[in-house]
Amino acid sequence: MEYKATLDRGSKIITGVVTILFVGIITYNLWLFSKESSNLTHLLATVFATTLLVTIYLFCYLYGPTKYIVDKEKITIKRPFKDITFDINKRCFSDKE
Repeated sequence: MEYKATLDRGSKIITGVVTILFVGIITYNLWLFSKESSNLTHLLATVFATTLLVTIYLFCYLYGPTKYIVDKEKITIKRPFKDITFDINKRCFSDKE
């Protein structure tokens, strides 16, 4: 069976707020850099902040689940980058105490 991994209302709101926040920070940094373009420190800070925020955003997108596939033997979590498969028959714990 295949199940979609859609965002609920709260997750959509958080994603929107974080997106607006990241775009705002990047825009503000670029604006600051344009005012003081001769300063190497501002250039490095702008490049670092932009790279960091874009990397975080891409990481979250690439590793976010898009759907779940449940078979008799395994559960597969589909993601844009790399899927994860769990074998249902294998135990993750020991019965011994």
